[in-house]
Amino acid sequence: MPVYELLFVLPGSLTEEELESKKTELKSVLETNGAADLAMENLGKHRLAYAIKHTKFGWYVNSQFELEEEKAKPIRPVLERFAGLLRYTFRVAPEKKRVYSFAQGALIAPRKARTQSRRKPMYTPKPVTTPAAKAEDAKPVDMKALDKKLDDLLEKDFIPENL
Repeated sequence: MPVYELLFVLPGSLTEEELESKKTELKSVLETNGAADLAMENLGKHRLAYAIKHTKFGWYVNSQFELEEEKAKPIRPVLERFAGLLRYTFRVAPEKKRVYSFAQGALIAPRKARTQSRRKPMYTPKPVTTPAAKAEDAKPVDMKALDKKLDDLLEKDFIPENL
């Protein structure tokens, strides 16, 4: 028998006692429709992304159970008629995430972090190569000529044009 996963949202206005009664009511409905080895886990009260039926908060509950494939299709109309259910998702549980009892602590280990990125870099800069100055091309510098040029430049009155 395949394992199914049902994640549903109940209104956040329910107290914890009302939440437990709704969970047991839904559990009995699922068991009457053929669900076996049913496990439920309360994921807590969270803010909804958008208001559903004027409700901004909701209780998230995850459940997993075994069910025959022929009995899976009639479950959806039963869930749609269930009073107080804001939203639900009903699917076949992935192989890696199949948990048969939340109470036994048989939860899935978190994914391992990747050591390397699978993506190729978009751009790899090429190393810049500059031609090295050759010692043969360098002319010897005449210090007297250099001093004369500096003196000529410093004697002139330099006034910038844009002032």
